[in-house]
Amino acid sequence: MFRSLSEGELAARGALLIENVQDGFLRFEAVTLRGDKLAMQCFLERCLVVNEGASFADFYYSVLTEEEQRGFVAGLSDEEKSVFLQFETEPRQVYYPLVAENLVFLAEITARNWLFSTFYFTKQKAVVWGNYGLEYPLFCEEGETLEGYKNIAQECGLELG
Repeated sequence: MFRSLSEGELAARGALLIENVQDGFLRFEAVTLRGDKLAMQCFLERCLVVNEGASFADFYYSVLTEEEQRGFVAGLSDEEKSVFLQFETEPRQVYYPLVAENLVFLAEITARNWLFSTFYFTKQKAVVWGNYGLEYPLFCEEGETLEGYKNIAQECGLELG
């Protein structure tokens, strides 16, 4: 099971919390990552390794209306449903540990514009905001950290903008 966290719990674990994408561009070092869903999945998998258990994502299913929830579930493949059923959905708690077992699911639904996730990394602090036409803004507190992530992105075949 993937147990949900409150925003306070996520903040206590060191996540950079951003009100909206414009806030991120104003407050942090940033670059926009562009590429296909497999390149982005590669990038997120590499970030997961770099951050060794200090990775999180948001998943907003619990705040959807009942009708939206039914539509979301109806659009999932059987494999996606098996991952989806592992999410504990506490009311108004939308943050979850990001692990190998849920990364592909979250990356896929974000790339498909099905339900967007933002990805939070807290060892090498960064936020990957998903997704604007397969463009993902990446925010970091420090330029050196951003450069490390840019290198990973390029190794995975993503373009930097």
